[in-house]
Amino acid sequence: MEIFINARIAQRHPDITPAMVREAWNTTLRCIPRDTDPVQWVGVGIADGKLIEYIAIENDNETWHVFHAMKATRKTLREVGLEK
Repeated sequence: MEIFINARIAQRHPDITPAMVREAWNTTLRCIPRDTDPVQWVGVGIADGKLIEYIAIENDNETWHVFHAMKATRKTLREVGLEK
């Protein structure tokens, strides 16, 4: 599985590197689909000891495009069911 990480992530969040996004992807604690077209997947994983949220879509050719990532917010933790 190939993962494309949008360069805009590091521009908007300089504390988040592509390596951290990949690590969060690989250590996903919870991931859920949103009711969007195309379907966006919201996930939370661990990278460098921090909870990182990400949003990705699956491309037609079985690759993933992560277009958002940052330190996990309470809103996202609630959305994926990791916090009440």
